[in-house]
Amino acid sequence: MYVCEIKFSKSRLQRAVISEVDRKIRSIAKPRNYTFRPDLIHVNGVDDGVLEERYFDTVIDFGGLWS
Repeated sequence: MYVCEIKFSKSRLQRAVISEVDRKIRSIAKPRNYTFRPDLIHVNGVDDGVLEERYFDTVIDFGGLWS
């Protein structure tokens, strides 16, 4: 299952977003034989540490879609 986290923030997202999404995923009842694939959609960038952790399968810059 793809879990998409959409963040609109005035500043770059920090590593705390990883633990926040992980907490949300752990609270979902997971059907048998399923895995979760977290994706992050953001507007104002992410800290390099978020990308270095490689927690998210896909990181999409929503603001960059129209540029």
